[in-house]
Amino acid sequence: MATELLTTRQVANLAKVSRQTVARWVADGKVAAVTLPGGQLRFAREDIEAMLTPTIATERSADEGESFPSQEGLF
Repeated sequence: MATELLTTRQVANLAKVSRQTVARWVADGKVAAVTLPGGQLRFAREDIEAMLTPTIATERSADEGESFPSQEGLF
């Protein structure tokens, strides 16, 4: 099955951000893009959906240290 490619505008609409933010994500390496011969960017839909899918933080194990900073000396 062929990969569905999205335009910058489509990615911005899906993520509810500006096109400039999408361009910044590309510049920062946060999302991969394919550059077409005319300079336009295209994005794999599955990459964008994966980036936008929330992840659940897991608890630290006891040997990693405290989960919260000590409150000692705050009062």
